[in-house]
Amino acid sequence: MGSATAHALAKARAALVADAGSERLDFARGLFLVADTLGESAALRGVIADPSTDERERTAVINRLFTGRAPEDVVAYTRLLAGLRWSSADELVESVEELGELAVARSATAAGRLERLEDELFDVAQVFAGSRELQLSLSHPGEHPDAERRLVERLFGDRALPETVLLTERAVRAVRGSMVARRLDDIAERVSATAGRRVALATAATPLTESERTQLARALEREAGGPVHVNVAVDPALVGGVVVCIGDVVIDSSARTKLAQLRQAIA
Repeated sequence: MGSATAHALAKARAALVADAGSERLDFARGLFLVADTLGESAALRGVIADPSTDERERTAVINRLFTGRAPEDVVAYTRLLAGLRWSSADELVESVEELGELAVARSATAAGRLERLEDELFDVAQVFAGSRELQLSLSHPGEHPDAERRLVERLFGDRALPETVLLTERAVRAVRGSMVARRLDDIAERVSATAGRRVALATAATPLTESERTQLARALEREAGGPVHVNVAVDPALVGGVVVCIGDVVIDSSARTKLAQLRQAIA
């Protein structure tokens, strides 16, 4: 990310957070519409992201493209984005996508279900990671958006939050099936960051109880110096104990590792 984009994105985030209207899910959908529309046309991206473009021309293009297709406050916010200086047109599109994710997180937070959203994003990522068939069916991202949307709706629509479904649709649209799980993990990290939380993955031999998960989160908070959201995966091969990954740090207290260490010590 270029320095101009970093500066512009910080201003854009501040403006979004200051707007109570951005807590609506249709605000996020409107931003994703903007990202998709700009992403489909290099010429259009150039007109809107080029600081030498006359402001009246940019405004006219934005109004013509999005008035009636997106909520009016999204159109106004897009005009604000266009008035900032971006390092490149592509980085503008990437930033609009990220701002859409922020709006989704704000929607979940306003409804008191941000933690559920964090849990569901992890669960959905696990589904994609564990299904080769599903990965193969999504080998051409964005080529058939309506079919992709119907697939996500059929798989998760009746048992997941609308915020989860929307972010899953965005992940499926952006990357190939084999990369969807990783994309969802990245989105989940940004969603957690809106609440000042880091994400930890705890892999245990058996499922953790809610009490154990809470105790682990508290212990990790002391290590991380702030709030931590813990996702739990199960791997019976660990035998016992737990392996925790938080960022680049790995804490391995599994029985499998301890046995391996013991074998090395007595070899």
